[in-house]
Amino acid sequence: MPGSIRGAASAESARRANLSVVLRLLHRHGTTSRARLTELAGYSRSTMGVLLEELARLDLVEEGQPQAQRLSGRPSLTLAPTDVWLAASVNVDVGGVEVALTGIGGRVVAIDHVTTHQPVTPYEAAHLAGELMRGLRTAQRAPTRIVQLVAVIPGRVQTDTGVVIQAPHLGWHNVPFAQLLGQVVGLPVTLAHDGHVGALAEALRGDVQDLAYLYGGPGGIGAGIIAGGRLYLGPAHLAGRLAHLYVSDDGPECYCGGRGCLTSVLSHRALTHLLGVSADAGNELREAILSGGARISAALDILLRALRTIVACYDPDLIVLGGSLSPLLTVGRQQLEAGLLQTNLKSARQVVRLAKPALGSDQFHIGACDLALAPLLEDPAGFCTLPA
Repeated sequence: MPGSIRGAASAESARRANLSVVLRLLHRHGTTSRARLTELAGYSRSTMGVLLEELARLDLVEEGQPQAQRLSGRPSLTLAPTDVWLAASVNVDVGGVEVALTGIGGRVVAIDHVTTHQPVTPYEAAHLAGELMRGLRTAQRAPTRIVQLVAVIPGRVQTDTGVVIQAPHLGWHNVPFAQLLGQVVGLPVTLAHDGHVGALAEALRGDVQDLAYLYGGPGGIGAGIIAGGRLYLGPAHLAGRLAHLYVSDDGPECYCGGRGCLTSVLSHRALTHLLGVSADAGNELREAILSGGARISAALDILLRALRTIVACYDPDLIVLGGSLSPLLTVGRQQLEAGLLQTNLKSARQVVRLAKPALGSDQFHIGACDLALAPLLEDPAGFCTLPA
C-alpha cells in the first residue's frame, strides 16, 4: 500500500477512535463542561473542538448553557448528549413487563410498565412489550433512532443465540425470546441477565473495577461479579452465581436442585413469608424489615455468610445490595460490617464497602442502555452513517 494511502487510512482510524473516546466520556459522565471533557480526554482544545463539531453534526451532542462564572476566565460551555439516538430496554419479571427508552449518558427519556398478577408467557411478554414500546415511540416529540433493544431477563440466557435457557421464576425454558420479541417490535434484540446488567451499570457509573452485585427481585436474587473492570462469567458463563451460595443447613430446596441457597432463603418471596407480609406489597416488606427484631437479625446472619464468602473468593472493593436486600443493609449495616471485620482477612484489607444501588430503580434500564449503545459508542461516525 502506498505511503499516502496508508497514512490517510491511519488518520481516519485515529479520527474515528477519538470520536469514540469523547462519546464514551459523555456517556459515562453525562452533561459536563467543555473544559472538563477536554481534560478527561487529554486532547488539545482545538482537537476537541473539531471532534465536538463532528459529533454535533451526527446529532449526538449539543451545547448547553455555560456553567456558573468561575473566579476568573470565561465560563465554560456545557455539552450534553442529545436524545436523537436511544436505547430500548424491556425488563421482564414475575410482576410484569417494563419498557424504557434511554439516551446517551444513561438518562431515561421515557418509561412505562404493565403489572401482571402471574408470570407471563414469552408470547405475552413480547406482545405487552410491543404495545408499550409503540406508546413510548409515538409520544416522542422529536424524531429518534433506536440503536437496538436489550431484554433483561431474570434467568440464564445465551446472548449469541438469543435464547432464554432457563428463567425458572417465569417458567421459561429454552425460549428463542430475542427472535420472538424482535418480530413484534421490529428492532434488533439482545438478551441479558438482570444481575449482569445491574452489576455493569453500577461499576461503570461508580468508577469501580471490582464489584459484587446482589439484587433481591420478586422472583429471586440476581447477581453479577465485575473483576478488573469486566463482567466475570467463566468458560461456561456460570461464574458469579452468587444467588446459589450455600448459606443454610436447613434451608428450603432450591430450583437449582440444591438446598439452602441464598436465593431460596433470602429472596423477596422468602422474606415476605418469613415476616408474614403480602408478596405483592413491596412497601409493606420494606417497613417490616426496617422494624427489625429477632427474625431480621437471623436474616442478617445468613446474608453475612454470603458476604464473607464473596469477599474471600472475589475480594471486591464494593458489594451492592439492591431490591429487597437494600432495607436489610439499612437496618443491619453495623451488624454486617462488624461481621466482615471478624474474619482472618481483616489484616489484609479494610472492610469492604457495602452500598445500595446508586442508580435506584432505573438500574436495569441504564445497564441495558450501556449494552444497547455499544455499537454506537464503539464507532459513532460509522454507525450514524448507516442507513436507517
